[in-house]
Amino acid sequence: MRRFGWQVILAVSLVLGSSILYLGHYAIFREPHDIYVFVSEHIAYIPVEVLLVTVVMHRLLTAFERRRREERGLEKVRFKGHTIISGWNENLGSIMENLISSQSNPEIVLVNSKAPEDMNQFRLKYKSGKISFVHGDFTSETILELANAPQADTIIVVTDTAQGDISGADQRAILATLAARRLSPKARICVEVTKPGAAPHVRRAGADEVIVHGEHDPFLITSAATTEGVLLAARRLLSHNGNRLQQRQILAEFIGKNFTELSAHFREKDNAILIGLIQKTVSLGVKDVLGENYSAVDEFIDRKFKEAGQEYLISQLESDQVNLNPGAEYVIRQNEAAIVIAS
Repeated sequence: MRRFGWQVILAVSLVLGSSILYLGHYAIFREPHDIYVFVSEHIAYIPVEVLLVTVVMHRLLTAFERRRREERGLEKVRFKGHTIISGWNENLGSIMENLISSQSNPEIVLVNSKAPEDMNQFRLKYKSGKISFVHGDFTSETILELANAPQADTIIVVTDTAQGDISGADQRAILATLAARRLSPKARICVEVTKPGAAPHVRRAGADEVIVHGEHDPFLITSAATTEGVLLAARRLLSHNGNRLQQRQILAEFIGKNFTELSAHFREKDNAILIGLIQKTVSLGVKDVLGENYSAVDEFIDRKFKEAGQEYLISQLESDQVNLNPGAEYVIRQNEAAIVIAS
């Protein structure tokens, strides 16, 4: 004999229970008219009750499922103008603290293959920002789509130790940069690599800034040993507490004026010290970037860009020029920004 599901058994039990209660009512009060009125009213309200229960339950279940997927890093992020951090290493906490201290209630999406339980615990440490998490391979465009990369303002790719051995971190950084640049042509992409030789490849893949892990260690060590105070000053300038290095826009009225006049303006108006200028140069073409002798990595990067369209490569790769302490009579030009020390 075929077994009935628990839903059928429950429905039959409820109907029988109602019938028994109505029979008890009739046996006590002998008023069939009242029973008829009650039954009619209840039946009339059943569609409305079903509608209300369905809508409420649907919303509750949808919200519960969305929350569950968010906790597992499987839900698409709704942020716009946010920062994405791809990859995981032991310095991620410091990066988070610096981002949160330098911005007001920032929206940050972490993309890596760490266990969702670990990432949820990690996110609880940061109350002042809106922190979301996407679980998966950060070199995959599908995963970056979940992080809403096309709407991101900034994408940071750190040296990853969660998705594989650190020896393959630079290769993952190149793939992550390619994927991020294809999805987000206008985002600022900053990438960390472990070896100096990987830096040119990452730049060719579309990174705006490349940092080689430990590249400044020799300077810091020798400064600490030979020049008292320089290491402490460098740490203070690179921190987000107190006076630090900042980039500021230059008002149009100072274009054509000299460095001394601009320096006086920042000193008087912002109590800031102008130390240099940064200029975005003209876009570079394919030959300018890749040169004549392709390596295997160059060929791979070039092929990926051609799949996205050759014009994309030409329009996106630019080179910034920094001019520190250019001289008192240096004339301020278009497309320059100021580098200052300010609190």
